[in-house]
Amino acid sequence: MKIITICGSYKYKSKMISVYQQLTDLGYIVLFPAMGCEGHDKKWYLELHTEKIAMSDAIFVVDVDCYVGESTRYEISKAEEFGKETIFYSNNKLGVV
Repeated sequence: MKIITICGSYKYKSKMISVYQQLTDLGYIVLFPAMGCEGHDKKWYLELHTEKIAMSDAIFVVDVDCYVGESTRYEISKAEEFGKETIFYSNNKLGVV
């Protein structure tokens, strides 16, 4: 089974949850950004998410209205560095809406 890590801005959290559900329904193993973990700084979140990207076959960037923020750009660069496929919500071929 293919492992996909969801990336994107927290302001699109509800869309990210919807994408998570759809990808799971399609049979993918889906890793999600850490949310609600109090007491940690941005660096901690990025390091944790980078490990998820490293474990994945691909990342799925939830780029609503083609928006990609600074942290998401960093995650895309890490995925490229690790040789992972990058799928954009705005142009995906998986049928996720």
